[in-house]
Amino acid sequence: MEWHFGYNCKHFLPTLNKCRLLIDNYRKRADLIEQKFLSTQDLLIYLNMPEDELIGQIAAGEIKVKPQKDGKIMFQVSSAWQWDDCPLASNGGQCFYFEPHGGKKDYLPCST
Repeated sequence: MEWHFGYNCKHFLPTLNKCRLLIDNYRKRADLIEQKFLSTQDLLIYLNMPEDELIGQIAAGEIKVKPQKDGKIMFQVSSAWQWDDCPLASNGGQCFYFEPHGGKKDYLPCST
């Protein structure tokens, strides 16, 4: 086994505890899709799309908008929320999507 140090995982989304590659791949699978309401911040991170495309989907009704009593807005999107968690974040899993490099030794296995 070869050791790789540094920030190897380039796909971890710490605020969501999710993996970008798993999000992108699993959102294409109809059998895993569920409707999920996300805050503005989570929506921008989760979908990772250009602003004009995101606004276009909201304007077209593809992304539903739900105002909250506290003045915030929630957005309903298709997601594979139950399936796209980072396997390393909390359960000792293994990341298959890391990028090896010879950087500084760092013991954070899954961060950006």
